[in-house]
Amino acid sequence: MQDVQREMRSHLSRLALWSAVWVVLGVVGVALSQPPGGERLAQFWVWNAAWCLVNLAICAASVRGKPPADLRKLREFLALNLGLNCAYLGVGLSLALASPLPGVQGAGWAVSLQGLALLVLDAVLLSRLPTTLPD
Repeated sequence: MQDVQREMRSHLSRLALWSAVWVVLGVVGVALSQPPGGERLAQFWVWNAAWCLVNLAICAASVRGKPPADLRKLREFLALNLGLNCAYLGVGLSLALASPLPGVQGAGWAVSLQGLALLVLDAVLLSRLPTTLPD
């Protein structure tokens, strides 16, 4: 399970780095979003920053938590997460492309971007985990 713990720590580090960068970008982006058309861009930055603040809280809680005890359950959880990430991507794209409201469009693009990022990060973790543990 040491390999699994190492991969989990690496995953949390990648997620924390991604999230920290996007929190900073979000704060700067909101400050620079000016009308006209500023609402779409401002919502894009706000939603990215907010999503990534949640990611950072999850990373902080996970670092202090227990390592996974069951590899099979961890892999199943990650598979579920991949499906949810695809749903975030789809919902975000639907909002971005179908809504007539600029603020909703901006939020949709942010949800799409973060869903795609989580899809990639979770897929990397799942691909690096062993399928079984040695006896």
